[in-house]
Amino acid sequence: MRFHRLQNVQIALDFLRRRQVKLVNIRNDDITDGNPKLTLGLIWTIILHFQPSSSEDPTRD
Repeated sequence: MRFHRLQNVQIALDFLRRRQVKLVNIRNDDITDGNPKLTLGLIWTIILHFQPSSSEDPTRD
């Protein structure tokens, strides 16, 4: 089961790298092992990367 979790996380990290998300010092085993600092850092990085900027909002004047 651990192998499958590692592989799934690696697929997700590869996807993020292809989308030019900066992943610094984050490996699949860090996330699989439940490292809270790196997991929260990854989540925050994803939020910041995919958050639309206010200039992209067509409803704003």
